[in-house]
Amino acid sequence: MYFRKMGWIFFFIWFIFSWGSEILKRVFEFWMQSYIKSVNENDPSKLLFRIRNESLTVVTLLTIQLSTVVFHSVLYTFNVLRASIRIFRDFNLKVIYSKMSFFDKTPVGRIINRYSEDVFKIDSTLPEFLSYLSSNVFIFISTIIGMVIMIPWFLPAIFIGILMIYYYQKKYRQANREIQRLLLVNSSKFTNHITDSLKGIQTIRAFKKEALFLQEFENTLEKVIGVGFVAQGLHFWMSWRIAIIAYLLLLTIIILCCLAVLLDFSVDYTKIGLCLAYILSNLWLFEAFVL
Repeated sequence: MYFRKMGWIFFFIWFIFSWGSEILKRVFEFWMQSYIKSVNENDPSKLLFRIRNESLTVVTLLTIQLSTVVFHSVLYTFNVLRASIRIFRDFNLKVIYSKMSFFDKTPVGRIINRYSEDVFKIDSTLPEFLSYLSSNVFIFISTIIGMVIMIPWFLPAIFIGILMIYYYQKKYRQANREIQRLLLVNSSKFTNHITDSLKGIQTIRAFKKEALFLQEFENTLEKVIGVGFVAQGLHFWMSWRIAIIAYLLLLTIIILCCLAVLLDFSVDYTKIGLCLAYILSNLWLFEAFVL
């Protein structure tokens, strides 16, 4: 629904420019790698001179890439604001024109808690997730594709790593879904207790039941905090496993590169160096799977 509120045309344009910026970046890196290799094979002493002669090509590629990134950022901001405004307007209309039976049966605290949480997700969580998706996941996928294109025998190690990530991601999402449900339920009870206590504060003090309501307040707050700690623990559980998989993948690729050098395989060492630079600089992108 979030993408639909953006407008499918604007969403697809943004998606194309997101991929386009990463593709242009990889094309520029591949071109530089192959160009430097060809220069080194002919006459390494003329590397800087040849690069100066190709300055027009370099500037053109950089200009196109920069223009793509700028247009992508502008379009992302426009899409996020458009979706937030349209969803917020529809949300308000749904609540305002609800039947009176809904307000009679639903506690005010639950409505306020759900309303504030949904508005926060629309204005903050969803745009942040979309920005994370466009800036990190696309980089991760383009890096993996670039590594496989340059050195295909990296594919088995990468495939096994992706399967392991999928296995733990599936378990994480199942547990996280239930924890988020418990967090919403306990937050609603906590908000309801505060709202009801404030409404009947004179009656509570008249019957001297402050200690009873204070104890109930502490119990509901303890449940909210407890579920929050469990959610953080689950996040750390997934983060550690993703980090272990990432470093195991790095270790496997380093071992394969060492074997290729020691056994004198007919491989391009500049491609191996570029692949190692890719994975070393983008290890943090594995955190994109902790969602």
